[in-house]
Amino acid sequence: MRSELNNFVGEHQIRNIDGSVAVYKKGDVVTQGGNLYIATRTTQGYDPRHGSSAGWEEYSSEIKFTNSDIVPSLPNEGDVWFNTSTGILYVFISDKNTKQWVET
Repeated sequence: MRSELNNFVGEHQIRNIDGSVAVYKKGDVVTQGGNLYIATRTTQGYDPRHGSSAGWEEYSSEIKFTNSDIVPSLPNEGDVWFNTSTGILYVFISDKNTKQWVET
């Protein structure tokens, strides 16, 4: 999971600020509608909710993604938090001794 989430690029956009079509490379991770998606190939011009035919795969509908500068409350194992104030991506893990947010 960690290697797949290393290319987090933020909220999905069809177009860049300059008006050009946004291009996502294989392995780029975006959010859209509160869900997390991974590009399975280079893709452009398609909303991730179009799925595999558009070059996107939903990471998991059971993983909660939070984009905030505040630590999420009541996380479950596997939840992902992008700390907007530091730019660091975390995954919530639990083992038999601890439960904690771990930097990816």
